Amino acid sequence: MKKHVLLVSSTLLVLLSAMVAAGTADIYQNGGINDSVIDQTDAGDSVATILQGSEDYQANGNSARISQSDAGNSAAIDQSGNENISVSIDQSGTKNNATINETGSYNLGASIDQSGIGNSATISQSGNSDTARIQQSGSYGVADITQSSAGGYNTADIQQGGTYGSATIAQTGSGHDNVADIRDDGTEDVATISQSGTSYSNSASITQGGSYNNASITQSGIGFSNTATITQVGMNNTAAIAQTADNNTALISQGGDHNNASITQNASGNYASITQDGSSLTTSITQSGIGGRAIVVQH
Repeated sequence: MKKHVLLVSSTLLVLLSAMVAAGTADIYQNGGINDSVIDQTDAGDSVATILQGSEDYQANGNSARISQSDAGNSAAIDQSGNENISVSIDQSGTKNNATINETGSYNLGASIDQSGIGNSATISQSGNSDTARIQQSGSYGVADITQSSAGGYNTADIQQGGTYGSATIAQTGSGHDNVADIRDDGTEDVATISQSGTSYSNSASITQGGSYNNASITQSGIGFSNTATITQVGMNNTAAIAQTADNNTALISQGGDHNNASITQNASGNYASITQDGSSLTTSITQSGIGGRAIVVQH
């Protein structure tokens, strides 16, 4: 009798364990010609949700796909606009969280790919013809892309292969042809790119391969054809670039430790470059006139 009871109890435990480990998938569609695919393989405790429209409104002509092949992941896609296509979330790591929200129409190519552990990524699009891509192969990274411009051909790209990194890209206003790029293979680096205002043909790039670095690029106002680049490979460095006018170029490269560099360009046609390879160095460049050229090198 005891053997029988133990056998039943063991069976119940197996059944309960299977129920807990099972994945969950939900798709809700209200509208026409929407396409949704959820593919979960060996995705124990994973949750996937696709919403296209709601009880209050219809969403038409949208396409969404979620693929999860490991345990403990969470993915959600919410499309409330029309004809948003090529939207996908792929997660092959564990305990990752990914969300894509699209409230505008005619957005193209939002994609999140996470193969690390404990990462969190969000893409929000409410403009037109925007593209966004987040790829995290490290651990416990946080990445966010917001595209809410009134139109244009914005592009945003975030890649984090390090640990505990934080990266944010915001493209707002009535911008056209903006490009933003953040890469991180370091530890606990923080990077932010903001492109706003009546901007046109802006470009921004941040690369951080060291540890505990902080970098920010801000392109605002009536900007035209601005470029900005920040590269940090050392530790505990801080770099900031702010551009509010036209046709400016700003470059910062820091290979040492505990350095601080900043470039502010408030007028048009300026060029500024800061290179710091030593430690505990500080440089600040402010350009408020037209057509200036400033170069600082510290070792």
